[in-house]
Amino acid sequence: MKRNIKSLFLKARYLNEEYKETKELFDKHYIEFFKELDIFIKENNIEGITVKLPDENKESAAVQVFEDKPPDDETVKDAEDIPVEPKNAESEELKKLYRKIAIITHPDKHPKHISEDKRREMIDIYNKSTEAMSNGDVFSILDAASKLYIDLPEVGGNELDSIRDKCLAFENDIKTMKNTYIWAWSLSNEQGKQNCLISFLNNNLGNKL
Repeated sequence: MKRNIKSLFLKARYLNEEYKETKELFDKHYIEFFKELDIFIKENNIEGITVKLPDENKESAAVQVFEDKPPDDETVKDAEDIPVEPKNAESEELKKLYRKIAIITHPDKHPKHISEDKRREMIDIYNKSTEAMSNGDVFSILDAASKLYIDLPEVGGNELDSIRDKCLAFENDIKTMKNTYIWAWSLSNEQGKQNCLISFLNNNLGNKL
């Protein structure tokens, strides 16, 4: 792997780790924020508002703040229901790399002595790399290969553009999470937390508080 490609891959890997750390904190604060919001509404006898608390057992559970009554349509389409348009990798090297990953990680290829934890790890890598191949996600395929200590091949311009796009996606997702009332609330003192709750309610209710 050439130096400029390696640098881009390492940048994407760093941003991926930053994204995962940020999302873990965001999800934690997400639950706490709406619990505090519910308490704030009840303590201040704010009428006509219902907070639908998230299910802590579900990742990224939906939370809604309703004024007076919920909207008629509360249907949220799960990500699993959204069809993904398959994208075949243009690089033969990338296809060969995926085959190497599959040979190691496919459940039928696991040696008998492998531990259950390692088996689950291999299956996870296999599933993610297969999904990445379908979606044309070059970074995730390279990342899977790197975790298996497979030598990474040279990739072409389209693949490089895919990794750059992945970097931008990570950066945008991190920025989006940090540019929320939830993130500001998590970093604030007690007075700042209360101000965040008030600002959030005013923003959702049209400055009625």
